[in-house]
Amino acid sequence: MQALQPRGLARRYAWLIGSIATALILVSGLSEMYFGYREAREHISRLQAAQAMAAAREIEQYLKTLTAGIADAAKLPWGQEPFGLQARRQEFQRLMVLHPAILELQSVDRTGREQLFVSRSQPDRLFSQQQTAFMAAPQEGRPASVGFEQPFFRGASEPTMLLTVPDRGPGGALTVAAVNLRFLTDVSGGLAGIGDGRVFVIDAANRLIAHPVATHVSRSLDMTDFPPVRLLRDRAGATRDASGALDAEDLGGAAVIASAARVEMTDWLVVVEVPRAVALAPAMSTLQRTLLLMSLGLALALFASLRLAARMATPIVKLRQAASRIAQGDLGSRLQVQSGDEIEMLAQDFNVMAAELEASYAGLETKVEDRTRALSRANEQLGEQAGELARLNTQLIANMEELRLRTEEAERANAAKTRFLAAASHDLRQPMHTVGLLTGVLRLRLDRPELAGLADKVLASVAVMEGLFSSLLDISKLDAGVIRPELQNIPLRPMLERVETAYGPQAREAGLALRVRPCDAVVRTDALMLERVLGNLVSNAIRYTTRGGVLLGCRRRGQALAIQVFDTGIGIAAEHQEQVFEEFYRVGGGRAARAEGLGLGLSIVKRSAAMLGHGLRMRSTPARGSMFEICVPLVSLHSSMALANAAAPVGGYDLHGVFVLVIDDHPHNREALGDVFGQWNAQALCSASADEALAQLGQHLRTPDLIVADYQLANGQDGLAAIEQVRAAVEECVPAILLTGTLDSVDPALLRATQAIVAMSKPTDAGRLLRGVDEVIRRAIDPVAEPPAAAGSP
Repeated sequence: MQALQPRGLARRYAWLIGSIATALILVSGLSEMYFGYREAREHISRLQAAQAMAAAREIEQYLKTLTAGIADAAKLPWGQEPFGLQARRQEFQRLMVLHPAILELQSVDRTGREQLFVSRSQPDRLFSQQQTAFMAAPQEGRPASVGFEQPFFRGASEPTMLLTVPDRGPGGALTVAAVNLRFLTDVSGGLAGIGDGRVFVIDAANRLIAHPVATHVSRSLDMTDFPPVRLLRDRAGATRDASGALDAEDLGGAAVIASAARVEMTDWLVVVEVPRAVALAPAMSTLQRTLLLMSLGLALALFASLRLAARMATPIVKLRQAASRIAQGDLGSRLQVQSGDEIEMLAQDFNVMAAELEASYAGLETKVEDRTRALSRANEQLGEQAGELARLNTQLIANMEELRLRTEEAERANAAKTRFLAAASHDLRQPMHTVGLLTGVLRLRLDRPELAGLADKVLASVAVMEGLFSSLLDISKLDAGVIRPELQNIPLRPMLERVETAYGPQAREAGLALRVRPCDAVVRTDALMLERVLGNLVSNAIRYTTRGGVLLGCRRRGQALAIQVFDTGIGIAAEHQEQVFEEFYRVGGGRAARAEGLGLGLSIVKRSAAMLGHGLRMRSTPARGSMFEICVPLVSLHSSMALANAAAPVGGYDLHGVFVLVIDDHPHNREALGDVFGQWNAQALCSASADEALAQLGQHLRTPDLIVADYQLANGQDGLAAIEQVRAAVEECVPAILLTGTLDSVDPALLRATQAIVAMSKPTDAGRLLRGVDEVIRRAIDPVAEPPAAAGSP
């Protein structure tokens, strides 16, 4: 083991202590720099805001003084003696003396014609009647309102603005004053002396009208697309409050910090800008001093960490070296550490441990010898067990090889049997087909009744033989792997109609009723194989039924469609239900006892369903009948199970084959509902309570297709609980209609939580009841449209 050098541990301590100290110094210094910079920016923002607002107030004060003088002159009753046109001319001259910024004064009547014109640079005009762009029509006694026109430039270098003040007299005249805006340059020049900053003014149209550099004003610069001006105007708001200090570039492209304030009277902006280097010079000096102090602190922290790490690492290194000697076998070595702390206590513990190791080392060899002998005996036993395991493994390999040979032999025999049955069944069908045709021809030519009866028996025997050969050929193809399913989207109604057409005569000949409930669903399957499966199930049901009938219908199960075949035949005992799908297995009873089959129909059904990937299940009760079900993937479903359009006439409506469970504690209502559904050719089972309904359902093989229940039942039970009790018993979400005297008594949240239930208010007639039946069955099978759970009149 390599010894740890003292300087390595010292470096680790120095790195740890120095890192902590450095982190503290950096965090402290950087936070101080950050907050100092923010405070400097806030100070600059407040200072520039104050400068901008001061300039804005000075401009407003000047404009107020100027407009007040013009407004006071407009209050005189001009047009009346002795306030004639000459008196007004003298008043205009007096205003121009008091306010040097006024260049021209003009009096305009209400029609916009000039009455008086006084100018510093042009001759005065009296009664010139020149048409102007100003119109005035003031009302008597209204207060004077001063108007500020957009500034313009005289001679391309002199910014000028027009002021309009209406007279207070009855004449409706208007005073127009042309004001020189050079006073704005005086204001901006006076404030620019603060540091190296500048103040300039922008009118409401974002044109530069005042700037310390006169050439910028004479160029009449449009500042609309100047980003700092646009941003400052947006942030200036609708009041005089100044915007915060923003980083920008001046007209010369230099970096500046700018603030703006609004002149309320004219919607002008006063912008104060200071070079960024000048504005941030104090903050930069503070940051430089902070960096210098941080550097000194880091150097001091590094020196202190090195010194402290060296003092901490020295006793630990000594302790490590002594422990290394003990680990190498020098048990007589002792540690000599005098640090007066936990390290010294650790050295004493090491000394005690070394003494105990030295004391126990003497007897260690004896213990090692004992352990070695025990290990040798264990190795011998392990060798014996390994030999036995090898012998068993050899025997197992031989058995597995024999099993493989027998398995291959069985598979070859099964394949030979399959090929033989396929070839034999196919070859035998040809002469049987010929015999059937010739016997049919012979039957047509015979006139004697006894001979015709004999020919009919021959034809029946031929038909039985053809069925047997077909079954043999189908099972042979399935075993040989010849059939490969081709899954497609198949409409189910034509297939059901073909099954009814094919097996209806056979059922009628046996004195049975074959009922097929139409279904417009589209499923994903192989059409030929599924139709063969349904044919075998229906044929098997007819074969084992002596009275009653056979029902073929569909029921939705989630994303699949369950195609069910019910019969009222002999049923299958529980101990035989697992064997009915085996080859050549037949259940005694019915017409099957007269040997009309080989017992291959259900075996073909099971193998076909497995090949298609469709689920297959059965339910049967001896002496009551059976139900076989195959589940196929559902693609779409467009119509309800056995119902046509709900708008059909009630008297001619047909619910043929629908099994309805009625639960109502009132005998007359119960009897009336049973009669209504009987009129529609449905089978109705009427009960006074849920318990009675379950008892009666125990006598039937089928589960109900529809439940009609009264909401308020006897003994405090409600219809919703009865519906859920029946659904739990039959393990299906059966569609249901809830009849109640008032819909307000039914909790809507409880209806939404309970699937496939329509609530209807009493009284209801047959038409409304029929529409409710259509609605609840459509809601149970159509996953797209889900109307509200309660409806007064569905």
